[in-house]
Amino acid sequence: MKVHAAVASALRDNGVDTLFGLLGDANMRYITDFIEIEGGRYIGGVDERGVVMMAQGYARVGNRLGVASITHGPAVTNALTSLTEAARSRTPIVVLTGDTPAVRGYIQHIDLPALVAPTGALYQRMHNPSEVFDSIAIATRTAMVARRPVLLDLPIDMLAADIEPGRSRVRSTPPHTTAPGEDALDHALGVIASARRPVVLAGRGAVLAEARKELLLLADALGGPVATTLLARDFFRGEPFDLGVIGTVAQLPAAEILAESDCVIAFGASLNRYTAAEGSAFDSKSVVHVDTDPAAFDAFTAVDAAGSVST
Repeated sequence: MKVHAAVASALRDNGVDTLFGLLGDANMRYITDFIEIEGGRYIGGVDERGVVMMAQGYARVGNRLGVASITHGPAVTNALTSLTEAARSRTPIVVLTGDTPAVRGYIQHIDLPALVAPTGALYQRMHNPSEVFDSIAIATRTAMVARRPVLLDLPIDMLAADIEPGRSRVRSTPPHTTAPGEDALDHALGVIASARRPVVLAGRGAVLAEARKELLLLADALGGPVATTLLARDFFRGEPFDLGVIGTVAQLPAAEILAESDCVIAFGASLNRYTAAEGSAFDSKSVVHVDTDPAAFDAFTAVDAAGSVST
């Protein structure tokens, strides 16, 4: 079995049925195998930036992994803006590329790890042909668990190598259910219980967790309205006490009600400068922040209580 055929097979084994791409020397063989042998769907683009953005849109709309394939050298430089966007929006995508032939002075050669590092994406390399099945499995798992883009380097010199057919020994790890410590939970409940005009705020994380019903029940129990960040827009559409988007693009009635509130309970929202309206949206308010990523706490907005929860 050729490595390029193994790449196509491993993609399918790891649940990839749609591949976005732009053909080149480094990827045309396994893209052909993905279509003709594995029966996958291939959607081509006109430039690498657009290809990676298509994979992002696919991932974000469907709450799933997006996979794109581009060739080497200049193709990766063309995709840097899209990789940066994926990293900053915590979008799980895998971008397949391939190091250039091991020829001195090869005109398209570029230092891929150094190039990718500033974007915030993760770099992973297949070091020998026998790693192909594990490399694909690790990249797809890492992207989903870390919610970050992974640039997977499949060197072109290895794609024609012969290997034994097989499957990866690496298996997808489901997210673990966690909860904040008792002290943190008691403190958060105390902050919420003492609030007179609370607002329940949903971010994109709440949308991905499909937590609409639970957040509406919470808001109803507290007697407060609901609101969203821009990336969670319309999450509560149709609800009578939906303020819509808050922050720098908030409508005047929503901004006024938020200004009169004394507590914001945020779920899956980064509370960045746009949501916080440069800080003014949360002035003189208690903020309770719930997120799956502990690094999100106090990253943009100081909070009074925080808890990491993963389901």
